[in-house]
Amino acid sequence: MDDKKYDILIRTMENFGAVEDITSLSSGYASMFKISPNVLQIVREIESNQDSQETPDIIEQIKSRVKANPWTAWRIIVFITLSLLIPFVNNLLGLIEKIF
Repeated sequence: MDDKKYDILIRTMENFGAVEDITSLSSGYASMFKISPNVLQIVREIESNQDSQETPDIIEQIKSRVKANPWTAWRIIVFITLSLLIPFVNNLLGLIEKIF
């Protein structure tokens, strides 16, 4: 990291309250600083912001689509039910034929 980026990083962390008591060398580098107790709160805020920006999981997407268009959802439910029920009935009838 070059001098300019390092200085910007340290000053930004100081402005957010993540570090304090910065001691700088004559070259401008921060040689010592103390991590403030506010760091944990800052990290939690950043993580909560990142969580809220993420896309919802697939279950939440399906729920929102079902609420938006219930007729399509019912058609899908009926199709899946028939897809499972027809082979079951077919196999059951084949079994009955073999028994009797």
